[in-house]
Amino acid sequence: MLSLTNLWLLNYIQRAILLSHSLFYFFEEQQMPIVRIEMWEGKSIEQKRELVEVFTKEMSRITGNTPESIYVVIEDVKKENWGVAGMLCSDKFPDKK
Repeated sequence: MLSLTNLWLLNYIQRAILLSHSLFYFFEEQQMPIVRIEMWEGKSIEQKRELVEVFTKEMSRITGNTPESIYVVIEDVKKENWGVAGMLCSDKFPDKK
């Protein structure tokens, strides 16, 4: 025979399982894809707007997510903080004067 404490615990576990299933389906349908773009600094705000628009549109088309659920993060990186082939990009690709 189950005590009141055990009945309460059983009921609590059942509700937690139902809630976890509900949250799983909610978040599965409400995925939040994040597109991260790391590039050298210096692009204009117009170029960044176009990148965000195009990446959002294509991510939505390919994954089926709504555009509202897609986040695009642009990180501008100084050439001096980026290296390739054992060299700083500021040395390998100096700015044109």
